[in-house]
Parts: sequence; structure tokens; C-alpha cells
Amino acid sequence: QTEYQDADILNTKLQGHRYSLNYSNEWKEQNLHFGFNYTLYNQQYLNLSNFLYLKNNSGTPYRSDDSEQLNFNYTYNLKDSYGISVSKSFTNSKLGYFQFSLHQNSYWDTKNDLTQYSFFYNNSFKKVSYNLGITQSSYSNSTQKDDLNMYLSMSIPLDWHGKTFTLHNNLQHKTNDYKTSSNTTVNGSLGTDN
Repeated sequence: QTEYQDADILNTKLQGHRYSLNYSNEWKEQNLHFGFNYTLYNQQYLNLSNFLYLKNNSGTPYRSDDSEQLNFNYTYNLKDSYGISVSKSFTNSKLGYFQFSLHQNSYWDTKNDLTQYSFFYNNSFKKVSYNLGITQSSYSNSTQKDDLNMYLSMSIPLDWHGKTFTLHNNLQHKTNDYKTSSNTTVNGSLGTDN
């Protein structure tokens, strides 16, 4: 896949090029899926969100905890990127489902190159279903801290006076800022007479 673009921002004309290659295959008998993608960018390429960010911020990129700015730092001035993913479910339902992915970005400027690993696992035990996720982000520049994010979510069905409810709990921990957060909700119905 090839993309060409012309952009005019801050009185500068840009001609961006992007070349993408995608491959995926599925082995149904083994319940196994494999995917690969590679993208090459020239130095003048801007995606739409980068264009709007530069236009709204006078062309001066900077780091912050704001999600829009973090997305800009992650996607701006890319040289190339590639990703690999493998997922599998098992005929024995007790073994659950897992997915592993690897993604790497390299940049035209001196920005940190980024390597990201992700692992996801889903299963259930009796009536309790749970998801476990781990994401590791590593940067080539030692001034940027590596980050490890972990989360665990569970759904537990509950019965109370003949009514059915579901308890959902999400627990997340980030090693970069040493923050742990938890969220618990209960969904259900008391019935039309209550």
C-alpha cells in the first residue's frame, strides 16, 4: 500500500510518502493467527492528527502527560515501524486464549526509538472470567524511563434474592510513576416491580 500527500503548514510545503506492507495468516485447525506489518515513511510525512497538532500548537512539539501530546510524540517524524502479533485459542477451553505482540518505532530525529511488547491472556475459572495484560515500553535513549503497565480485570456473577448481578473489577499498575488504580462496578437489574 502506498500513500502520497501534500501538506502546507506554517508556510512550509510538505510532500509526504508512506509505504506499507501487511501480511496475516490463520491456521484454523490450530486456532493460531499470525500478523506482520511494516511501514516506511519519508521525512515530510504527516498523518492527520500530527497535522492538526502542529497547526494548533504553533509547530512546537513538547512532552506532557496529556494524551494528545503523548500521541504526537509517539507518531510524529516516524522513519519506519513494524509490528508482529501472534494469538491462539485452545480447543481445551480450560487453557483460555492468549495474544503476544511486538511493535517498534524508529524516528528521523534524535527522539527515542521505541520498542513495545504486549501480552494478553483471557480465561475463566468456574463462573469467574478474567483478563490479564502486560505491556512493556522500552526507549533507546536512557533519559526516557522504560515503562511497564500491568492490569487484571475480573467479572464475577452474583445472585441476590433471585436477582442476577455481575461484579466487575479492574486493577492497573504503572511502574513508571508507581501508580496503582482500581475500579469496581456492579451491573444488574432489580426487576420491574422494584
